[in-house]
Amino acid sequence: MTFVTSEQMRALDKQTIDAGTPGAELMDRAGRGIAQHLNDWANMHPAKQPVFLFLAGKGNNGGDAFVAARYLKQVGYTCFVWVYADRSEIKGDALDALDKLEQTDFNPSFQPEGEPVPLADFVIDALLGTGASGEPRGAVKDAISLANKLDGIKIALDVPSGLGSSAPFIADFTISLGFAKDDFLNPELKGVIGSVRVVDIGIEDPDSAIQCITKRVSARRKAQSHKGDYGKICCVGGSPGLTGAIALSAKAAVKSGAGLVSVITHQDLIPIVAPQVPEAMVKGDWTTINGYDALLIGPGLGLVEASVINELISKATAPVVLDADALNAFAGRIDEIKEFSSPLILTPHPAELGRLLGISSAEVESNRQAAVKEAAERSGAVVILKGAQTLVASPCGKLAMNLTGNPGMASGGTGDALAGIVVSLLGQGLEPYEAACIAVYEHGCGGDCVKIKYGEPAVCAGSLIEFIRC
Repeated sequence: MTFVTSEQMRALDKQTIDAGTPGAELMDRAGRGIAQHLNDWANMHPAKQPVFLFLAGKGNNGGDAFVAARYLKQVGYTCFVWVYADRSEIKGDALDALDKLEQTDFNPSFQPEGEPVPLADFVIDALLGTGASGEPRGAVKDAISLANKLDGIKIALDVPSGLGSSAPFIADFTISLGFAKDDFLNPELKGVIGSVRVVDIGIEDPDSAIQCITKRVSARRKAQSHKGDYGKICCVGGSPGLTGAIALSAKAAVKSGAGLVSVITHQDLIPIVAPQVPEAMVKGDWTTINGYDALLIGPGLGLVEASVINELISKATAPVVLDADALNAFAGRIDEIKEFSSPLILTPHPAELGRLLGISSAEVESNRQAAVKEAAERSGAVVILKGAQTLVASPCGKLAMNLTGNPGMASGGTGDALAGIVVSLLGQGLEPYEAACIAVYEHGCGGDCVKIKYGEPAVCAGSLIEFIRC
């Protein structure tokens, strides 16, 4: 999906309604999608019966909250809806949504100043939406201040209220409706927006120079199938003191659905690596890298001669993922990567990309989009530039941004897990660009699941792998 401005979103809404889809139907799709995400997160929450507190305004953003609360209440959740407006101020589709909520014997609180604050596990901001600008004022400003002080996971609907102001709602997650908003492209707002999910409400996707990565629908496996149908992949890496990296990659590949996973490492490291990944075949013969559907080279490999990496890639007859020290082998020589015949995916962090391009990591970070596009063009490979807003670029000019994930993922080993997901999807038959996009999205979602269940400080590669859902 694309990124749109608030003005574009309003125009697309109007265009869709004029074409025959009632506004109430769009609101119902939005509310249902919101409720689905909230239900998914509630199922991961340590509380047995999570409680939801919605803070709603008088506009359509509040209407989306009314719909979501109705669906959640129907499946048994405890919901509180605090409306920061008089009932007489609510109009149109939002009023219809409020009427339906009240028909379920639910009584929202209007202008709830002074009421005792419920102990909520999820606090949902539906106060302003994309139609507001400037500084929040009056009761809405007070509601944002209250929400930011509450415990519980903070979720904004469409955009955090007060985004860009001096007093915004600080979200752990934002559920964006229709499309991602162009404000999400601003890295300085990442700490306010949090991790983003997009709800498809059935509006045609306009063209854009950069796409927002969203979840795909996983294909069901055939009833009559075997492990060979789902990719035979090989992870090459590991060295003394760095065996965990290749083990994490192999674990992530297994959890991402690969049918057969092999690890090639140093012969004397087999007794260390093999017990960490009992589902994988662990070997010490570096000459046998053919016969696989995809290869991963690099995690924990250590500093090796570039000629060794060149030989491995040259022998490959399948797509290859280059990570960690396999990337460093091409420092300052990124153009040589274009000479290999196998399709390639590169997975650098900013420092590694800087070394490939011969620039500093600070220069990469100053213009991440330009850097990743240059790397893809010069290498002829799909390039994943890791970071708080991971980017994926293809040699033909495609560019996408991932908005899932959280700061807890800034820990050792999470990049190894990502590389394992990428090679698994590649081995299962996905094209390199699609495999890269889906992998970074699911990788971020895995980190978000850990945050919800155990808290952000507990996010690590091992716990993230537990929640991979490719």
